[in-house]
Amino acid sequence: MTFAVSLNADAQRDFYRAQAYYDTEAPHETERFVDEFFTTARRLTAFPYSSPELRRGARRANLPVFPYQLW
Repeated sequence: MTFAVSLNADAQRDFYRAQAYYDTEAPHETERFVDEFFTTARRLTAFPYSSPELRRGARRANLPVFPYQLW
């Protein structure tokens, strides 16, 4: 079975807002935030059951350093 991570329109806006926040408030952290985001998304794709289930198959994964979650 193949799994994929997809972002709906709200999630995409949220990601871009978070990225803009780091661009403004901590520009030296922006690249690290983006890298962690995509690393976490790839981990979810490779190991979909590694994060807790919230509801009906939706799972949540925390970024290791940043206060951000993918679900």
